[in-house]
Formats: sequence, structure tokens, C-alpha cells
Amino acid sequence: MGGAAWTTLAGNDVSLESRYFPDDPRLLPDTQAELGVPLMVEDRVLGVLDVQARELNAFTSEDLFILTALADQIAVAIEDTRLYQAAKDEAAISSALLDVANAMARPYRVPEMANTVARLTPSLAGVDRCTVMIWDHEQATYEVLASQCQPSARHVKPVQTGLRVAARDFPLLDQVCRERRPLWVEDVSADDLVPPEIVRRYGMQAILGVPLIVQNEVLGVLLVDEVDAPHIFSSRQVEMVRGVASQLAVAIESARLALQETERARMGEELRVAHEIQASFLPEASPSLPGYDIAHVWLAAREVAGDFFDFIPLTARRLGLVIADVSDKGVPAALFMALARILMRVIAADRRSPARVLRRVNELLLENSRSDMFITLWYGVLDPVQHDLLFANAGHNPPLLLSAATGKIRLLRKHGLILGILPAVALEDDRVALAPGDILILYTDGVTDAINLGEESFEMTRLQDVVLAHQTQSAAAIAEAIKAAVREFVGSAPQFDDLTLIVVKRLI
Repeated sequence: MGGAAWTTLAGNDVSLESRYFPDDPRLLPDTQAELGVPLMVEDRVLGVLDVQARELNAFTSEDLFILTALADQIAVAIEDTRLYQAAKDEAAISSALLDVANAMARPYRVPEMANTVARLTPSLAGVDRCTVMIWDHEQATYEVLASQCQPSARHVKPVQTGLRVAARDFPLLDQVCRERRPLWVEDVSADDLVPPEIVRRYGMQAILGVPLIVQNEVLGVLLVDEVDAPHIFSSRQVEMVRGVASQLAVAIESARLALQETERARMGEELRVAHEIQASFLPEASPSLPGYDIAHVWLAAREVAGDFFDFIPLTARRLGLVIADVSDKGVPAALFMALARILMRVIAADRRSPARVLRRVNELLLENSRSDMFITLWYGVLDPVQHDLLFANAGHNPPLLLSAATGKIRLLRKHGLILGILPAVALEDDRVALAPGDILILYTDGVTDAINLGEESFEMTRLQDVVLAHQTQSAAAIAEAIKAAVREFVGSAPQFDDLTLIVVKRLI
């Protein structure tokens, strides 16, 4: 007591100690002598064993020896009790966290898991209320996902679910997330970390916030609070809430990843079905036309494509040839492509010239589509009797025509504006004759614009070289040679655009 080890045996008189006064509250009434022995474990002082007597010279060296031995035993007993209590607390925390883990083991969605944690935590941590607040990056607010109260605290109401609080308006939340550690306020009236409106509405007196962290990302804050009076949160309470917060953060992240995986699988299945539906729109096989060999290739860069081609049977055994490329990619382009294909089929059956067909398709695209997409489209009518090709080009890549007689390639360059942008497009028909052995190559920019790892484009010259090298082969062989050349050129670089080809070769 009083910080003294013990008074001198010779004298044994507290009145001789300058640190004491006659009315010192540390001394019992009529105390004349005092002996104090420290309670020590290793190098740590746990306290003092203090003995006082009403007689002078009451303590001997033997008393000192006995009290020192007793103090050692008391110190060990205190330490053992503390260790036992710490182990007991740790076991209780582990048991409680196991209960929380078991409760969240089922495949809950995030709001359900948050509600489970908010329900269990008040009883486990010995607090009045638990609230789960999730950080919304887009709106820069914390949203109350769940809030539950201690069943015995009937006067306490949960925080309103869906309540949003800006980070700047709730400094405690912002500080917890910024410092990534538990923080608490023992008396909210003496601090400005909690909004006064929240304090008034929900009666908060003391509050503890623990961050929800997973993989170095802060998902939100787990809050617990007391409403009856200011409160000092024990280390056991802090550790309990920290453990629950850790489990909840992992569970939320796992649930989100599972949801994302489910969504990816669903979208993958939908895109697979969309690919099959889109493929069903396109010709399954190239047509058989007397005196001509026709082949095609269609490779989508994604599950669905913006490229399309078609073979349209017309009167007098004529054949309509269509190749097109929508400005966008993916599902929007596929839908726009489907609309354009239907319009082409309907309008082409009306025996109009290619230029008139494309002008009418443009009008209907503008009437029936509210997107900002456009389409490049080449349409030609092949007459197997006259052996000529009447065509019009709405901004598409110019076809290649290889003359068997000269061995030279020329581009059918005449073209007009793309479709789907302006209400009136200037388009004209053009006509070419096809001699025996001549080869017509229709293609999209997925061929000429294909890029390798060196960021080089396949370009027109390589396409022409492949056609010249394989001109004596069948249309299918030429189409496969072009596809193989593009793939070899690109190598391991990803296919960034759809690739579509039509090869028409006159046989006789």
C-alpha cells in the first residue's frame, strides 16, 4: 500500500515515513506499522500484499519472509485466474464465432446473411444493438443492410433498413474504413463522430465500429451500440465483434462471387442460345447454282456477331448475294443484324434492283430502329443464264473480282453511303460480266483488318495473294485458304472482329 515495500524493522513506525500523514486514507485507524510486499510474476507487478498493525515494531524479518512467500502464491493464483479467464473468454469467442459461421453456412444472399449476423451479435457480444452498414461506391454512402436488437432490450428499436448516410455525415464510419481498425466512442455526447440526428433518433450512448474487410477491400462497417448509458467496451467485446465482422466480410464476398458466377453462367447460356438462334438465321449451306461453285465462311468474334451473309433465291433462277457488317458487336449488333436480314429478304423478293432494295431497307431501318447503329451492306443479283452480276454497295468493303483470262484482280469500288444514318442515300446499280474461271470474293473487314501481335493488319495485298495462289481450286478450298491465312497471320492474338466470306466461282 502507498507504494512502499515495507517500513524499516528497526523502528517499524509509519510516523517516521514522510510519505504518510496522520489522516492518510491509505492507513487503517490507529495504524502504527505497515508491511507491503509486491505481488510479482516474473518481472510484472500485479499488485501489493499490504499488512498494517496498531503496535509499533510489529513486524519482524520472519514476518517479511512469510508474507513474501504468501505474496508469491497469491501472485501465481491471480495470474492463473487471469489466464483461465482469458482462455475462457477465448473459448467463448470461438464458440460464438462458430455459431455465427454455422448460421451463415447455408447459401444465403447478402441481405439474409447480414440479417443473421445482426440478430446473433447483440446476445453474443452483450450489446443492445447491431447494425450492418455496406459501402455503396457509386453513391458514396453507407446503407443500412440489417439491424437487430437484444431481445431483452425491448425499449431499443433497430436502425431503419435502407437508411443511407454520406461518409462526411458519419465521421466514425469514415474513420473506421480509412484506418481499417475497430474504433469506439464511449460517450457520444462528448464526441462529434456520430451524427446528432442518429443519436436522437436511436438513443445511442456508446458505439463500436469494426470494418468489414476482405482482400484489402473495405465492404462496410459492423456497428454495435449501447443505449442506456455511456459504456466502456471490453477487449472481449471488441474481439467478438471483430471476429463476427471478419466472417461476415468473407461471407459477403463469397456470396457476391457466387452470384457473379451464376450470372456469368446464365449469360453464357443465354449467349450460347443466342448464337444458335443467330446461326439459324444464316444459310446452313451454300446454294447449288448451275455453272457456279459457291462457298462461305462465318466466324463470330464473340458468341454473337454483327456480320451476316445471305443467299436469297429469286425468280428466273437468279440468286441474291448479301454480305453486311453492323457497326457494333455482341447482342445489340446481332439484333440489328436480324432486323436488317429480315428487311433484305422481304424487300429483295419484290424484284427491285439492288440499289432500290438498299434504299428501301435504309428507310425501314430508320423507321423501325431507335439505336445509333448503322450497317454496311453489299447486295448483288447473280444471273446464271446471262452470267452477269448486278449489284449495289452501301459503304461495304469493295469485292474482289479475279479475271481468269488475264489473271488480274480488280476491286468493284463503286459504292454509296452506309445504311441506318441518313433518310436518303445515294446508291447506284453497277453490272459486271462473269467469264468461265472468274472468281468473286465478298468479305468483311474481319479479313483485311485482322491484326497480329505486332499490331500489323492482314490488308488487301495478302488477301489478293491468297486468291491468286489458289485460283485453280474450288470455291470451298479458296475460302478455307483465306481463313487459314488469316489465322496463321494473326497467330495467338485474339480475334477482335467477325470474319465473313463468300466465294463465287464460275465453272463454265
